[in-house]
Amino acid sequence: MLLLSLLWFGIGILIALMAYAARLQPVLWHNSTKWDLFTYLIAGAIISLGSGWLGILLFGRLFSIATVFCFTIACFLMLPWAIARIQTIRGLHDRNG
Repeated sequence: MLLLSLLWFGIGILIALMAYAARLQPVLWHNSTKWDLFTYLIAGAIISLGSGWLGILLFGRLFSIATVFCFTIACFLMLPWAIARIQTIRGLHDRNG
């Protein structure tokens, strides 16, 4: 299990690096030059470890790596949209209230 956890951690870091290279960033992170790569690496590690353990619980060890790939990529594709959406909703509430 330790070996699988290390593998998931590595997969998460690689997917985070690819997402960073593709500039899949929320608007809020464009102004930050210091924490954006570090934040992506931490998010990749946490998402991949969580999805790996979820994959083991739901599908078993055989399909846990596929679960890590699918869920981590889906999270990195949806993360910028979700953060921008939350910022828009907060901005609308600030103007109206």
